[in-house]
Amino acid sequence: MPLIKREEIAEKTVAIWLDTRGSDFKFKAGQNVDLNSLRTFSISSSPNDRDKLRIAFRTSDSDAKKDLFKMPLGTKVKVDGPFGSFILPKKSDRSIIMLAGGIGITPMLSMILDATERKLPHKITLVYKNRSLARAVFMDELKQLEIQNPNFSLRYTLHGMRSINAIYYISGKPGFVSTMRMELEQAGIDDMAIRTEEFDGY
Repeated sequence: MPLIKREEIAEKTVAIWLDTRGSDFKFKAGQNVDLNSLRTFSISSSPNDRDKLRIAFRTSDSDAKKDLFKMPLGTKVKVDGPFGSFILPKKSDRSIIMLAGGIGITPMLSMILDATERKLPHKITLVYKNRSLARAVFMDELKQLEIQNPNFSLRYTLHGMRSINAIYYISGKPGFVSTMRMELEQAGIDDMAIRTEEFDGY
């Protein structure tokens, strides 16, 4: 897929867009892809956008990321996938509480976009944690989605959010994921109600 756009969207955070027109690529919100057979990235765009694919990542010393940051627009990127089962449940009988740490927001944003665009009945609350406001990505987009979707709410703390009758999605660095899982388990949340996606190697 050709690289058609690249933009710094927050401190040390870059988004790239790949042109999917003319391909048969399809994915479910929350899934990920391998780029150039080197590294796995979660998709942050909606599966309902048939023209382009958005990937966002923190910059680092990773060779794969450096290549994506420097390659000229128009360069073709090899995309393998999609992969993963970190997706919305088919049923909407239980509320969904998403806990995102930093760039771990990417698969969750894709799910929220999909739910909003398809007007799904799923009740979704996103708790979004960042080291600083400068590193928080997609804030304007999330706030707009909160206006568009009456079933979606954005928060910045888990305080008062724990519910036995909910499904919990946790996404972020391994330390964040393990800490959030431990907090939920200590609060009596069944392990079967917790789904995780770890962003390693940053």
